[in-house]
Amino acid sequence: MDVWSPPPADGASEAKGWYLALMAPNSKGPAFAWLDPSRLYCNSQALADCVKDLLAPFRDDAIDLVAGIDAMGFILGASVASTLGKGFLAVRKAGHLCVSSQRQSYSDYTGREKSMEVRDDVIRPGVRVLLVDQWIETGGTMKAAIQLLERLGATVAWPPWPWRTRKEASGFESITNARTASLRNSRAKLMGNIWTPSKALRNERT
Repeated sequence: MDVWSPPPADGASEAKGWYLALMAPNSKGPAFAWLDPSRLYCNSQALADCVKDLLAPFRDDAIDLVAGIDAMGFILGASVASTLGKGFLAVRKAGHLCVSSQRQSYSDYTGREKSMEVRDDVIRPGVRVLLVDQWIETGGTMKAAIQLLERLGATVAWPPWPWRTRKEASGFESITNARTASLRNSRAKLMGNIWTPSKALRNERT
């Protein structure tokens, strides 16, 4: 699909999630176990429709602030914040903030030990934060971000991410245990899917 292609007409069978076809296929072999969504972000309507679908499960939720995880989570996170009319908090890789901050260590999808940080002058007890990232692999990064924000007193809303990869299984279980959601689509391993809350978690919320 060409990056400048218009979206399908409203009501067309292919309209839901039409923008997923814009994700560029992996052309560099098995070292890259994912697709590249950055082409989707170049089409303004595709990005807007993606964010709209991503936010659908949260339309009845009170959200005070949106947080995005360094680095690709900044793109979706900032777009989500703009759509909601809320502020945006960057969860940074450790060592990039020149102000007082809190840190959280974690293991990423490669098994390497890393740290993330967030400035400590924004979150107040009870602030409801919607946490956004682009990918979930082992779940270590998302889980660490949840722990970091909660340690500062935030209430983390059910965190969305639009795509997961072939390494998703352990990450899905880990994040589910940390109050999150699942992606339901057998094609998710190949082309991604919009985030939807699992039945168990919907029941837990009620």
